[in-house]
Amino acid sequence: MENNENTQLTNPSKKKYVLKITAICLAVCVFAGIAFCIYIFMWNSGESKSKDWTIESNTVGNIRMCMTDAGRTVSLNIDYSALSESSSVTEDFDAETDIFIKMFGEWMTSMCKKDYDRHFSLFQPEFVQTMFTSRIEKQGLSYDEAIANIHEISFNTYGFYSMEFKYSLVNITVPSEEEFESIRDTFNHKFTEAGLDVSKIEAIIRYDFADFEIIINDCYLANAEDDLFNNFMFYKYNGKWYIFPNLMEDDHSIDLAYGDNSYYINEATVTGVVEEVGKYYVVLIGGMNFLVENTENISVGDNVTITYYSASPYLRKIGSDSICNIHTAKLITPSGIQN
Repeated sequence: MENNENTQLTNPSKKKYVLKITAICLAVCVFAGIAFCIYIFMWNSGESKSKDWTIESNTVGNIRMCMTDAGRTVSLNIDYSALSESSSVTEDFDAETDIFIKMFGEWMTSMCKKDYDRHFSLFQPEFVQTMFTSRIEKQGLSYDEAIANIHEISFNTYGFYSMEFKYSLVNITVPSEEEFESIRDTFNHKFTEAGLDVSKIEAIIRYDFADFEIIINDCYLANAEDDLFNNFMFYKYNGKWYIFPNLMEDDHSIDLAYGDNSYYINEATVTGVVEEVGKYYVVLIGGMNFLVENTENISVGDNVTITYYSASPYLRKIGSDSICNIHTAKLITPSGIQN
């Protein structure tokens, strides 16, 4: 990425975003996430056709959307009550039909879940080809094979059975003509590499988000820095809206695509006494935390043997300042009750 990608309306570099999301927002999935087999994001005349998000509520200043697949749920809770009066679009803003609200939610959830089929659908196919498909093809993998490998690893080894994303939309900006041309100049090299013509960018819009947090399994929390999602830009090309290619993740997806990353699939076993049980988690005496799909037959005081995956993010328990190193349980075997 060239150094001139630093205009007023230009996003931080992809590297900055990926590192920050991995270390902060994606503390929920330090190196991986959950992938769902879900519909891709479709486009027609510039309008989004996301088929699997449902509107749970839409009140003045707040909207909540939900998606469920394979028993796992993702919710978006967006507060736009503080949308700046200086925004380019305010009076006619409708969160329920606003495609950029949905696109940002798609981008964030796909990053956190490592759902790369969904993630890549937010970018022009030419960028996906040059930045991802062409690379995995050199290893003899097709796009579908690579996505299947990613899904198998991440879905099994990270037990994010419930995820809620909460954030605020604070400003919407349409760039001036001078800024518009500066942004197109900035991305000219990237578009040319992909065989695209940057002069065909028809429109650009920027959304500023703040107060971001992720709640995992109704118990664990990851926060993000407020400046992480400022200056989030979308562009229109041949009548369709996309996210700029500097925000397409093309490093970790390649690692996962090969399907043999021992960091994720390594297993370990521990025996201990259950100290706390939630809907999707178990805590052992001594502080080990596990994400669990079903805890109906597990009770406080049970002596259990847990086989778990070695990959583990760091999260904070809601209501506590303590940071937890959390594993996903593959199997929990009750072996008696402690008296």
